[in-house]
Amino acid sequence: MKIKAILTRLIYVSCIIVFLMSGGFEASGKGSKVFQQRLNACIPLLRPDSLDQAIQCTNLLVLDFPDEFNAINYRGIAYHMRQEFDLALKDFNAAISMNKKDPVLYYNRSSVFFANRQWDEAIPDLDKAISLDKKYADAWLQRGIVHYYRGRFNESLPDVNQSLKLNSRNANAYRFRASIYLVQNKYNDALQDCFQAISIMPNFPEAYETRAYIYLHTGKYDKAAFDFNKAIEFNPQMAISFVGRGLTNWISGFKDNAIADLQQAVHLDPGLSSAYYHLAYFMDETGDANKAEIYFSRAQSLESGIIQRQKKLASPEDAEPTRSYFLKAVNSATKYLEHSEAAGIKTLASSDKKELSLTINELRADPPQPKKGEKFDIIITYTVNDESQSAAPAQVKFNFKILENTKVLFASEPILLESTPGKQITRTQHMNPTSKQGTFIVEVNLHYKDKTATKTITFTIN
Repeated sequence: MKIKAILTRLIYVSCIIVFLMSGGFEASGKGSKVFQQRLNACIPLLRPDSLDQAIQCTNLLVLDFPDEFNAINYRGIAYHMRQEFDLALKDFNAAISMNKKDPVLYYNRSSVFFANRQWDEAIPDLDKAISLDKKYADAWLQRGIVHYYRGRFNESLPDVNQSLKLNSRNANAYRFRASIYLVQNKYNDALQDCFQAISIMPNFPEAYETRAYIYLHTGKYDKAAFDFNKAIEFNPQMAISFVGRGLTNWISGFKDNAIADLQQAVHLDPGLSSAYYHLAYFMDETGDANKAEIYFSRAQSLESGIIQRQKKLASPEDAEPTRSYFLKAVNSATKYLEHSEAAGIKTLASSDKKELSLTINELRADPPQPKKGEKFDIIITYTVNDESQSAAPAQVKFNFKILENTKVLFASEPILLESTPGKQITRTQHMNPTSKQGTFIVEVNLHYKDKTATKTITFTIN
C-alpha cells in the first residue's frame, strides 16, 4: 500500500528518538573512590535542561582524572545528548583507545553513527559489543534496528528476538519489533507487541504512536486517533505523533484539525520533511495553491539535503531506500488520495492519462416502503475504475443524508469504503427505526480522488 512508505519513514524518525532510551551508556570502569564520587555528581546533570552543566562537570573530571576513560565517556554522552556528534565521536574514540574491552563504549560510539545514519560504521561497533558480551540485550536490539534501516529485515528480526530472549521486559524491543511486523503487513503480531510494550510501560508514548500507525494503516481511524492523543498526552513534544494525528483527522474529514496538527509538527521539528509534504497536499486540496507550493518546496529542499547527506555517509545500495521513502511520501498523505498536480506539485503516478471513474449504479431502500418503527436498510451499489491503482484497494469516501423536503434530518460522518477497482461493490447501511411518517429523500455522496458521484432516491415511511 502507498501509505506503507510514509509509515516506514515516520517509524524511522520515531526510532531514532527511542534509540537513546536503551540502557548502556554507563561503562564498567569504577576508578578511584574520589573519581567515582565526582562522576556520581555529574551523572544527575545528564538531562535535557542541564546539559551545559553536565559538560562543565565532565570537563573538570577529564582535566582532573585524565587516565579515567569513563570521564571521557560521560563527556561524550553529554555531547551526544546535545547533538554535538563530532565532539561525542571524538570522546568515544578516545575512551575506546583507553579501554578496548568494554562493550558499552562500542555501543555508545554506535549511537553516534546511528544518529548520522552511518549504518556501515554502526554495525561493526555493535558486532564488537556483542562479541565482548553475548548477553548485552541492548546491543542486540540496536543492531536489529540498524539492519532494519538497511532494509535487511531477515537480519533485523532475529536480533530483536534475541534481545527479547535476553530481556523479556524491554518495552522498547517489543515496540520496535511491532514496527518490523508493520512493514511486513503482520498487523496482528504488530498489535500484540504494542500491547505488550504498553503493559510493561503504561506511559510509553512511542508504543501508543506505533500502535496508532498500525490502526491508521488498517483503517481503524477512531482507534488511531485515540492512540495518537495518548502519545501526545505523554509526550507533547513528539512531532511525529502530530503528523499521524493530522493524517487521521484528514481522512476522518476534520480538515482544520489536520492542518493544525501538521503545523504543530513542523513547529516542533522544522526538519520533518514528511510533515511539509502533507501540509502541501492539504493546502492544495483546500485551494491555497500558494501555501501548497511553499510547503512543497520546503519538503523538497529538506529531502534533497538528506539524500545528499545519505550519499556521502552510506553505500549506494543504502542510499536508495532513503530516496524511495521520501519520494513516495509525496503521494501517500492518505491511504486513499494521491497528490494533485496543482501548483506544480507532481505525483509519482504515471503521467500518462489513466482511466478514472466513479459511478453509483443503484440506490434503494429495503424494504422499499418501511413502516413506522421498523428497521430498514439503505443499499448502494457502485463501481470505481482506476487504472493507476492496479490491484490495490481503492479507498472511497462515503457519506449520506436523509432529508424531509429541504430539511436535513440526519447527516453521516464521512467513512471509507475499501473497494476493488473494476468490480461492482454493494454497501448496506443499516438504519434505526423512526417514529416519523411521510416521504423522505436519501442523498448519497461518494468521493474518490477528484471524482464525485451523487445519487438520490425518495421513499415513504407508512
